[in-house]
Amino acid sequence: MSRILAFLLTAAAVASCGDARTLKNARYRYKMKAYPEALKSFDRLSAKAAKITDKQIGMLGAAAACRALGLHDAADARLLRAARLEPFNGPASAARAALVTGRDFLPLSVGQQWVEVDSASHGKNLYNINTVSKQGKTFILKREFYAGKPTAPGARAAQVTHLFIDKADSLINERLGHPDTKESTLLLRFPYREGSSWLTKRSGYVIRRSITKVAYSAKIAAAHFTGCIEIEEARADAPDAAKIYETFCPETGRIQTMTGTRTQRYPATELLPAPQPKVPGSGLSGITA
Repeated sequence: MSRILAFLLTAAAVASCGDARTLKNARYRYKMKAYPEALKSFDRLSAKAAKITDKQIGMLGAAAACRALGLHDAADARLLRAARLEPFNGPASAARAALVTGRDFLPLSVGQQWVEVDSASHGKNLYNINTVSKQGKTFILKREFYAGKPTAPGARAAQVTHLFIDKADSLINERLGHPDTKESTLLLRFPYREGSSWLTKRSGYVIRRSITKVAYSAKIAAAHFTGCIEIEEARADAPDAAKIYETFCPETGRIQTMTGTRTQRYPATELLPAPQPKVPGSGLSGITA
C-alpha cells in the first residue's frame, strides 16, 4: 500500500470544498488508524465526488483501509474500479501498481529468521531454521535442517541448503543451490485467482502450480491467518500422482505444507507453534534460534 499512500499524500486538491473536507477527514482517520471510519469516508468520496480523479482517489484510500483491515478482496475490487474508471491518469497507474504489489505472500528482508517444524512432532523430528540475506537484488534463503531443536549454540545441522529468490512485481522465482543455476521454479504469479495455473520446472521435471483456494482462513498451531491462498504442485506428466499443497498468507509467507490429494491431505511442515515476535521491517514473524 506504500504507493497508494504516497499518491494520496501528494494528490492534487479536490474540486469542491465538500470533497476536500471528506478527503481531509479520511486521511486523518487513516493516519490515526481508525480504519473502519477511514474506509467509510473514502468510500463516500468515491461515490459522491464530482471529478473522476477524485472518485479514484477515494477508491485508492478505501483500498488502503481495506488492506489495513485484512479485507484483501475488497481492496482489489476498489483498485480495479479505480484502474478502469480512467485508465490513463495518475490514480489509475497507482491502482495498477498496488494491485500487483499490494499483497506480499513471501515477505523477505535481510536478517529475517523463522522456523518451520514437522507437523507430526512439532519440531522433535524436524526443525528447520530459515535465515535471509541478500546478494544484489537476489534474496538468499539459508535453510538449516536439524533432527529436533538444537540444544547447544553452534550445533551442526544435518543438512544445509540455499535458495536464491528473485522477486519482481508480479513474479516470485526460486533457484536451488548456486546463484547461477539456470533452472528456476516460479513459486507465485499474479493475479491470485482461484483456478489460475502455470507450468514451471523443479529438479528437472515440468510441474504445474495451481491456485486452488483464495481469500480463505488457515489455522495451524502457531496462529490463525486470513486472506490466504493455497497452491497445488503436481508433476505435469503424472497429474494423478500425490501432490504438494502450500499455504501462503499475506505479509506472513508460507505457513504450511501438505502432501496428498485434493480430498485427502497429510500435514508435512508448518511455522513453529510458539509466540513469534515480528521481525523489524517485515510482516513475517521471526524466531531467534
